[in-house]
Amino acid sequence: MSCDRVYCELQVSIPYGLYLGFRRRYSQPLGNNVAGVDVNRANLAIVDRRGVLRDIKTLSLSITCIYHVRDGQRRSLLRKVVHDVLKNAYFHGV
Repeated sequence: MSCDRVYCELQVSIPYGLYLGFRRRYSQPLGNNVAGVDVNRANLAIVDRRGVLRDIKTLSLSITCIYHVRDGQRRSLLRKVVHDVLKNAYFHGV
């Protein structure tokens, strides 16, 4: 008998209103700014409504680190970076 493990990934679609009712962390943005995110390079640019650049942030995401880890760890690292970018954007009023 083989002791190999089988892993699967399950994606479920639910109504957006239901998601907001149970998983919402923040109700309103802290300001009136707009952000642009480049997830591939982990860059964030925050601009106010007049077009003035308010903040830029580049999170450290080592390419060598990403390509030399297992697939599950790679996804975990990428999700952490995305979480950090979105958290930074929220606290800058986006």
